[in-house]
Amino acid sequence: EDLSGNPIDGDYDNEPGGNNMGQFMLFPKPQNVQVEFVLGGIEITWDDINTSETGFGIWRKTNDGYLKEIDGVGANITSYVDHDVTCGTEYTYRLLSQRDTDLVWSGFTPSMTVNIDCTPMTDPNNLIATAISSTQIDLTWNDNAASETEYQIERREAGGTFAEVAVVPANSTGYGDTTAVCEKDYEYQVRAYRIFDDAYTNYTNIAAVSSPLCPPSALTVDTIIGQEQLELTWVDNSSNETEFLILRDTTDVGILMPVTNTYTADVTTYIDSNLGCYTQYFYQVAAYRLID
Repeated sequence: EDLSGNPIDGDYDNEPGGNNMGQFMLFPKPQNVQVEFVLGGIEITWDDINTSETGFGIWRKTNDGYLKEIDGVGANITSYVDHDVTCGTEYTYRLLSQRDTDLVWSGFTPSMTVNIDCTPMTDPNNLIATAISSTQIDLTWNDNAASETEYQIERREAGGTFAEVAVVPANSTGYGDTTAVCEKDYEYQVRAYRIFDDAYTNYTNIAAVSSPLCPPSALTVDTIIGQEQLELTWVDNSSNETEFLILRDTTDVGILMPVTNTYTADVTTYIDSNLGCYTQYFYQVAAYRLID
C-alpha cells in the first residue's frame, strides 16, 4: 500500500503513489541495492547518493502479493534488516528516497528478490587434498547443497584438533590453502553453512596430505679464481631429504637440467667443474626424498 494506505501492484515501476501523495518529483533514488541473508533475517544495503532526503522507504511484497511499505529509516542510513520473514517464502524489495518536509519522493529502485529455503542441505563429499608446493595445499570437493551461504574449511596437524582456516562463498568447490608449512602432515574437512537458520551440514570425509620438503634457500654462486669452476652454497632447510638435485643451464628460460643425478643429503656446498670460459650459468638446488 502507499503512504495513504492504498496497495500498489508489485510490477509498478514508477512513483509510489498518485496525486494524494502531494508533490512528486524524481530526485536521486538509492543505488546499488543488495540483499543477503543474515542470522534470522534479510539485510538490504544500498548507496546513498541523495543529499537532501529525510529518509528512505523500505517496500516489500511477499510471493505474488502487493508491494507495501514495511518500514522506513532516517537520512544517510544505508542498511536495513528485515526480521519479519519466514522459511519457504519469496520476498521482493524496492526502496525509494523521500523528503518529508515538502512531500517529495524518488522513483523506486529495481526489484531485488530472494527466496528463503530452509530445507535440509545435502552434505558435501569427495574431499581431496593435493600438495601443490611446500606451502600450498589445494582442496576440491563436491558442492551438493542448494541453499548454503558459505563453506567452512577446517584443518589440523595429524593427531591434533581441527580449527577453521578459511570460509569460501556458496557454490565453491575448491580452495588453495597457502598457510601450510613444509614437512607437515595435515588433515582437512569441509562443511556447508546457512546463516539464516544457523544450519550446518555434516562434514566431508577427512582428507590427509603431507606437505613437501622445505626447499633450500640463500643459494649463492662464487667463482674459484684461476679455475674453470663455480662453488655453490645454500642453506639446508629440510629435515629428512635423501639427496639434493643440482640444476644448471646457460639460460634462465625453460627447464634447467640436472648437473648430477644425485648429491648427498645434509650438504650445503657443491663445486661445478669443467665449465666453459665466458659463459653465463643459471642454477637451482632442490631437496629430494626417495619414496620408502
